[in-house]
Amino acid sequence: MLSVFLPLVRFMKLLRYFEVFRLLMVAFQNSVPALPVLSYFMAVLVLFSATGLYLAEERSNIPSMSQSIWLAVVTMTTVGYGDFVPKTLGGYVVVFALTLLSVWFLALPVGIIGYEFTASWKRRGEVLVMTRTRKCLEKWGYTSAGLSLLFSYVDVDSDGTLSISEFLELMRQLRIGIDKDTAISVFQLFDDDHSGSIAYNEFLRHIFPEEYVQQHSAASIRKSCAIVGQAMKNFRSSSPAHQSDAS
Repeated sequence: MLSVFLPLVRFMKLLRYFEVFRLLMVAFQNSVPALPVLSYFMAVLVLFSATGLYLAEERSNIPSMSQSIWLAVVTMTTVGYGDFVPKTLGGYVVVFALTLLSVWFLALPVGIIGYEFTASWKRRGEVLVMTRTRKCLEKWGYTSAGLSLLFSYVDVDSDGTLSISEFLELMRQLRIGIDKDTAISVFQLFDDDHSGSIAYNEFLRHIFPEEYVQQHSAASIRKSCAIVGQAMKNFRSSSPAHQSDAS
């Protein structure tokens, strides 16, 4: 068994040399939230059509419900093996309706994944640089906590931001394998406010987005709690019930 799967595993290791594969992974990850709903409707469509086929066809043609589900699945996916086919008018009507609905339905997930891949391809430089940068930082032991130290080390003029020359030097020192033009494009993507420099928050948001959200969410929650607490305190002090008790 191991001798059969080992060559396949070794062949799959070649994927690490194809960086475009990462774009496909990003596209699938961005499409995951929409897939459960589409999968549910696909299951409903298959079960309803399989039930209609099972009721319309004779048992000599489709012996069990499992064969009916199999016929519905291969029809919906436009594979059509031909091992089970409808022979009654009702079966033909169900398969005809299922074929039409399948053409419309299957265009949804394919369109979503295709759109996400197109969006990932348009910003492929950013995606690939993000992946390379994270790998380099993880390889050298840097985390979101130590990123501020790296940022301050590269910030030669100590103004709290990275100019384009400082950013290019950072990319060169990280040795992530991008040319100057790509690094300039990435710098422009990082520069959210188009100020000509990159602040630490902008750098952190692009390199470690999860940690950025956690840090800013915690700060926003603390600020909101303080504002709401002060507002409730002012409301209680100005309420008629509180004033009558004080009198």
